[in-house]
Amino acid sequence: MEALAVSRLPPHLLRLTDGLPSDKRPEIEEAIATSPYLQQRMNQAIEAGQLRHIRLTPPGVNEGGHYDSPKKAIYVSVDTFTKPGLEEPRKRIDVITSTLGHETGHALNAAESRKTLHFVAPQITEEIRAAGPGGSADVTPHFSLYQRAARRDEAIAEIKGWNALASRIQYTSGGIITREAMLERAAPTTNCAKLDEERLPQLARGIVLDRDMHMSDTRLPKAGAINVEPVAQCHFDQSARTLGAQGKADYRNYYGAYLIEQVGQDTAHWVRPPTVKLDMARLGLDPAQLESTGLNLGGRNLGLIDTSDGQRLITLRHADDGKKQVPDGFVVAHDRDVRDDERIPRLARFGDDTLPLRGEPAPIPTTPAALRDPGHPQHTLYETLKRHLPDYASEARLSQFTEACHTAGITSRSLATIDAKAHRRAFQPRRAGRASNSTWIRRLSHGIPACSGATRLPGHCRSAACRHRPRRLRRCRGPRTDQGPQRGDVPEASPR
Repeated sequence: MEALAVSRLPPHLLRLTDGLPSDKRPEIEEAIATSPYLQQRMNQAIEAGQLRHIRLTPPGVNEGGHYDSPKKAIYVSVDTFTKPGLEEPRKRIDVITSTLGHETGHALNAAESRKTLHFVAPQITEEIRAAGPGGSADVTPHFSLYQRAARRDEAIAEIKGWNALASRIQYTSGGIITREAMLERAAPTTNCAKLDEERLPQLARGIVLDRDMHMSDTRLPKAGAINVEPVAQCHFDQSARTLGAQGKADYRNYYGAYLIEQVGQDTAHWVRPPTVKLDMARLGLDPAQLESTGLNLGGRNLGLIDTSDGQRLITLRHADDGKKQVPDGFVVAHDRDVRDDERIPRLARFGDDTLPLRGEPAPIPTTPAALRDPGHPQHTLYETLKRHLPDYASEARLSQFTEACHTAGITSRSLATIDAKAHRRAFQPRRAGRASNSTWIRRLSHGIPACSGATRLPGHCRSAACRHRPRRLRRCRGPRTDQGPQRGDVPEASPR
């Protein structure tokens, strides 16, 4: 083994390993000390407030390591120290160096990853909520966006892991590094370097190395770093089925399971949940792999429609002990800011179509479930809104507007004006002869075009000229091309 270089580590890097077992700490510190590139990236993560600790995972966890965003900690698998084939200290430290570099990459990209999840998670919740009881929601575009972000994040992290190892090899060999030595020592650490049938190491197609054997940072116009896509192919697309609680999931299903859990928990309280659709083949999702991660679906199984080949019903089983790691760099959906619709009480949003508390029996419906049914308590309010909103307003939006107005105490008799501005709708009641504070419905660009100006409903004009001749509501008839993004639309630009 190379001479220990721990003494050359600055104090702020040594503090990362405080609390590690005495028999494991020296090799982790050696990995950091012998890779100048790794030290530079760790310094960046520390300065950005994204790295404070290095820890070990419990035995038997099916991963080489992970990054915990809330704890600002990099975890290295404790099994690395006992894994067959890594008995030689040099090989073991090579793997540790690559793991630390990879997880430091996740730490550096944690803020961007969080932005992606904070965009995608509410979109899925809104899609399901807008579909309503017994409705249908295709969440494939949202899964696809999340998957593309995860794929890119994993590729960038893997590049940093490779470069950390290249830096270590060059540092410990007096500045000399050859392509053959790099590929041979990288093969145990990454899927992007493999041994062929003759046991000769081969680099994955499309990857470019510079003279120091680092993955080149050369950029092409409008294309970004040239190695991201080929590394995404060998590391993410061709990943082995070794992840998750049972070690049987690849990257697509490991990341996909997180959003599957959200869908399950979003619908677990519904008596008549919407039908959720997914193009499983397009996303590379497999029910068996998803279940192998230990799905926590909110207490009950989740039925999905696979649209890959027709309309095939699949059922994913809830795992009673389901508890898996959140994918690297991503935080749980409940860490996001509370949105406006989440401030509305659950029963006020969904009526009798959700359970008041998890585990309680479903209430026996005593009123018709559909707002369009004349026997429904809010049917008159629903009909008022339907009569005075554009003809192409979707049934889901009409239901959402009705529920929001009812929750705010607005009735068909007290509704005075509907104010449309950009992608918001305000419903204003009349109290004591004048309008009170508005109830705003935000982010509703689906199904109704954006237009401006308030419209007054008949019967609430107070001037003498029109008291006996109430004006008809002037509908917003903006062009349909101004409707904004429709349900299912996803920005094409890949988040970083």
